Amino acid sequence: PIFLAMFAFVFEPEVPVSHPAAEDGLHDRSPFPVRQIALIGGVTLLCSIIYYVYAVNGGLAFREVGVESSDELGRITFLPSLGVSLGAAIFWLIGKRRSEVAFALLLALVGGGLWLIGVAPDWKWMAAGVVFQQTGVGMMIPTLITWAQRDLPVQHRGRGMGVWTGCFFLGQFLSPPLVTVGQTAIGSMQGTFAAAGMAALVGVPIALRSLLLSGSSPRSDVVAG
Repeated sequence: PIFLAMFAFVFEPEVPVSHPAAEDGLHDRSPFPVRQIALIGGVTLLCSIIYYVYAVNGGLAFREVGVESSDELGRITFLPSLGVSLGAAIFWLIGKRRSEVAFALLLALVGGGLWLIGVAPDWKWMAAGVVFQQTGVGMMIPTLITWAQRDLPVQHRGRGMGVWTGCFFLGQFLSPPLVTVGQTAIGSMQGTFAAAGMAALVGVPIALRSLLLSGSSPRSDVVAG
């Protein structure tokens, strides 16, 4: 069904052929933006590590409040997991504002959700934390991609997004061992979730400070094709 839908609706947009000045601009040899790409890669790596904390270890956290059965875990987390779709909808609503706005909101949601999971006394409070966390991660990938596409010069966007992809999947690899190290040091999976949540919340004032320094007027982040 996915192939048929793509075959029916996905198309290559028409490209005007009579714009020599614009075509010349695409082939300018501007310096490779090392600093920009290092920032994008670093932020993406950190967000990816936080992204996978719950995805990989959520079941272990629920065990610490007495949820042992995978069937019971599925029933408890089914509705909260729909927060991913809610997060995507929120991104769609605020996508024309500066990326810092989305970053501040998603880090607040992910960080608050992980922290609530970490301090929850029972599965009900933990499920509430999952709602916030899943809503935040629903915003995370489109926000990261939009930010990277906006800030990368068009001449270097291909290699830049290659770095983005590598950093995101490196975070997927690093997240489980880092959580294990945290669990060993802290003594519980819930404590590790709380620590990860506080680490995400540290990013909220950083994003807001960046927003204030660069101007808070709305601006479209949509990248022209």
